[in-house]
Amino acid sequence: MNTNSQRSKQSPISFRFLILIVVFDITCFILAVRGLHKMEGSYNDSRKAHVVPVFRQRINDTGDCTDKELLLQILADALKNASATEDQTYGNCSALPAWQEVIKLYGSKPVILGLEHCAAFRNNVTLQDPLGGLRVAGFYNSGTNALEQTLLRNLNNADTDGRQELPTVVPWSKHRPLWTAKESYFLEHRHVLPVVVVRDPYRWMQSMCKTRYDLFWQRNLRLNGIEHCPNLVPSSQDEQNFNQNRSTFAVWLRNPIQNSTHDSLAALWSRWNGAYLNTSIPRLIVRMEDLIFHGPEMVQKLSECVGVDRTDPYVFLTEAAKSHGRSADLATAMIKYGRRDGRYAGMTTLDLAYARHALSGDLMQALRYEYDDFSLDASPRILW
Repeated sequence: MNTNSQRSKQSPISFRFLILIVVFDITCFILAVRGLHKMEGSYNDSRKAHVVPVFRQRINDTGDCTDKELLLQILADALKNASATEDQTYGNCSALPAWQEVIKLYGSKPVILGLEHCAAFRNNVTLQDPLGGLRVAGFYNSGTNALEQTLLRNLNNADTDGRQELPTVVPWSKHRPLWTAKESYFLEHRHVLPVVVVRDPYRWMQSMCKTRYDLFWQRNLRLNGIEHCPNLVPSSQDEQNFNQNRSTFAVWLRNPIQNSTHDSLAALWSRWNGAYLNTSIPRLIVRMEDLIFHGPEMVQKLSECVGVDRTDPYVFLTEAAKSHGRSADLATAMIKYGRRDGRYAGMTTLDLAYARHALSGDLMQALRYEYDDFSLDASPRILW
């Protein structure tokens, strides 16, 4: 009797305890759902460092995406503006380079030279100029069109429709060598802060082989049946004879103001960009590759330099930047420039040995570009 009485007294307590557990579980579930909605909402409002859950799950399911989360995130943010689906973004995963490959080539942050000029430029210029006074310069095939369009889309006082009706390039012409510009140009345009875009010299030389613009040199050479370009030095007796026994393949740059001759493509890259590196006029220098891998951070620093707000969210350039020449969309550019593979294609080991001396050490070091890692081969061969 006493035992049954005790059980009857304990039963209501056990039942109440069970109800509390159920209520607690339901409450936790509701809070978790709310938290998930908040997380997804904050992701839609601004870019986050982590990968969205669906990508994280799919990355865990396959080895193809190991160490590619950040690149997938860039594509997810970029293609969202083009109404791309998650499947389209994920479809690039197997082709993308690993993030560590990108860091080895370009580092984990953008490189911007000349930021020490920013404070004086902001203080001395009162004119509310489009793009904050930033004006693009750079040699052919260096990414000038991509930089212009990126600035137009991401600086608040620019044309938000991306139309290039606003002044976007330096007054003395963006492709024109600095050594041909008169000093009076700089005195008359103190409200202009040039931002010079430079490209990895090995990739740049390859692009000049495809589209040379106003540059002329002995091309269309073949070594063992394979096209030799970029060609910096003769690598066979036939090439030596074809080049009239000159030690390098000289290039001639046609310019309306002043034509010039340079020992090689590598020597031209060094002189053209070196003129901006060593000038006393205020200027900024950026890398084309940072538009691909560090775009938001790079443009943020440029906007802070001239005191112009950056749009939020950042607008990526997802399509090819120019209709002339040959350019790539964002995903294709990531795949091409994020790997060392193909960086030296078309060159011989003799070309690479020469390039180590012809490519300016100051430029290579300042922009953190690496020289090749090939040793000199006794028998010259075309690299892939």
